[in-house]
Amino acid sequence: MTLAIPFLLKIDGATWAEIAAIIFGAASILAIYFLSRHLKGEKSNWKNSWGAPAALAVQLPFICYSFSGMETAPFTFLIVASAIIFLRALEQDRPRLLSWSSVILSLAYLTRPETPILFLFNIVFLVIYGVFWKKRAMIPVYLCRHAILFIAMAIIFSLWRYLYYGDFLPNTYYAKIGSYSSALLLRGLDYIWNFSQLSFLILIIPLVLILKLREMKYQILYITGVVLFLSLAVAVEGGDHLALYRFAVPILPFLCLFYQEFSSGVVQSLFRSSLWSNLKPYLIVFLSLLISISSSGLYFVKASKHEMTEYQRARFEVDLAQRWSEFGKWLHQHYNPDRTVALSTIGAISFYSGLKAIDMVGLTDRHIAHRPIHTGGGYIGHEKYDNYYILRRAPDIIIVHHIVDWDFPITEGEYQKMLYFGAQQELVEMPEFKNNYCFKTFPAGDKKFYAFYLRCSSVSAP
Repeated sequence: MTLAIPFLLKIDGATWAEIAAIIFGAASILAIYFLSRHLKGEKSNWKNSWGAPAALAVQLPFICYSFSGMETAPFTFLIVASAIIFLRALEQDRPRLLSWSSVILSLAYLTRPETPILFLFNIVFLVIYGVFWKKRAMIPVYLCRHAILFIAMAIIFSLWRYLYYGDFLPNTYYAKIGSYSSALLLRGLDYIWNFSQLSFLILIIPLVLILKLREMKYQILYITGVVLFLSLAVAVEGGDHLALYRFAVPILPFLCLFYQEFSSGVVQSLFRSSLWSNLKPYLIVFLSLLISISSSGLYFVKASKHEMTEYQRARFEVDLAQRWSEFGKWLHQHYNPDRTVALSTIGAISFYSGLKAIDMVGLTDRHIAHRPIHTGGGYIGHEKYDNYYILRRAPDIIIVHHIVDWDFPITEGEYQKMLYFGAQQELVEMPEFKNNYCFKTFPAGDKKFYAFYLRCSSVSAP
């Protein structure tokens, strides 16, 4: 929705999105500093609260997605900001602030659909807080303050989305999840398990809870719950196909608080002498940085299930996006905007080409997204298709492979051998496709060649 602003102001939308993501990323680092202050409570000061922000600033996934122009950075900032106000409301016994926390959480819901899971956790936590911290009489007030605005705003937004799009949830939800299956959940659990190992989540949280056992505060319990419920939301969604665990990035600010608390416990245990008192805050920051850098370093190590490291995958995806952008601009130069292109890499190519686009995997196509195909066993976000539907719409151009540029004038046989999705292979074998579409390669400068299929009867080669 924020991308409407650059279009109204006639500013490049991609540049605007990247700038906005950088701003939200920087804001998240600052926000986690204030959340760190809340975690310290009465012992808080500006010196002993910089471990978490420093750790977050060197987290590789956080850095990458703060420059990505995607919704990850604003969503991360909004849930951290909501958590700050939520805890402040309880610390200062100001229920009115819970309304503001729910408003910010509602804004987060505009960016990602898993926000209601975090809202449900907040509701449960308010009941627990009221019972165990002797605020039973305030429980109804807490619940009303936090729930009414979020529910009202969520209903209004969902109704608007239904009236405009015909669905209560984003189209990407139906395309990626749709008919829920155990395979999807298992894939999501595997996704979050791999992330928890690389980020030390599986180790650091239990250690901190053991260290804090004697002086357990509701703040640390709340942060623990946020991490667990966000992890649950990611697992239920089935994970994501992009590198560096994009869906898990919003967990990182809260996880960095545990890096800081663990570092604080270690420093306090090892350096008890008053001679170290002035150096302790700096030692905490140093150890927090060391843990976070060690975690980020694991993304440069090749995992057994991938041919590339997470870092290499990220570089490859960035390179692909740049090549898709160039290809989209090439299409814009050579074809009229009334032409139709069918493709599975819907983003950059359709944006820069200006052509009418048909999403072959349904991320932006309602018909394909709602097909009753179970997901969880294939490539995330690319499991739904309807080749007969695509051919009935008779697109002028069909881009079957996600690689659009080649270092040589590739032949059709070589091109088809490189197709690895079953839907792609099925499409090129269909008689209607063979009879109506011709394989073409075009020189594109810098010893590159673009390769795709043209509808033989309707589009001439550029």
